[in-house]
Amino acid sequence: MTTYNPLSNSTFLDAFGANLYSAQQYQDVAVGNTAAAETALAQLFNYGQHTASVSDATASTFVTVGLVLNRAADPTTLLSSSWGERQAALADQAAIWSTYDADPALYAATSSAVAGVVGGWAPLQAATDTGYVSSAADRTIWLTLDPAQFQTTTPPPLRTISTCRRGPATSASIARSRPAPSPACGSTTAHRSPIRRSSTGTSCR
Repeated sequence: MTTYNPLSNSTFLDAFGANLYSAQQYQDVAVGNTAAAETALAQLFNYGQHTASVSDATASTFVTVGLVLNRAADPTTLLSSSWGERQAALADQAAIWSTYDADPALYAATSSAVAGVVGGWAPLQAATDTGYVSSAADRTIWLTLDPAQFQTTTPPPLRTISTCRRGPATSASIARSRPAPSPACGSTTAHRSPIRRSSTGTSCR
């Protein structure tokens, strides 16, 4: 059985609307209070008289997310050392990467476990095919998921926010946003998870 350890302050609203709404609205998004969360997200994406709407992502929607593993060794000692000591350590790049990457055995085991959860290796390969680098050295496992697969990795469902505004529609996630080529109106795929990037977006006029 898959278990989850949610991180505080890791919702879509925390990243995309930090300090714009009340503590209760942040809590509604965090705990999955669907109606209240939809209201908060729709308010965030309203543009003038154009009202945003929030709905379930369609089956044809895909989102790319990254799962980041801990380092094999704690870098605190290196980071707190003097400039000269850090430069000497960084000069040996092979040693740095082998010391502070993810543990290779744990990375391989986690990759296999994730593939089991999402129904096979295809989502991992799909991310690789579009240029995402998954390796123990990068400590990241990238996956391109449809809504059903996404919900197996993080319980809240994948949601789409549709709005009209100036400029390109934005595909957004927890930690960063990525412009999508859309001239006027668009949909943003939002999710709640401590993961790093999504890359979806459809446009309309």
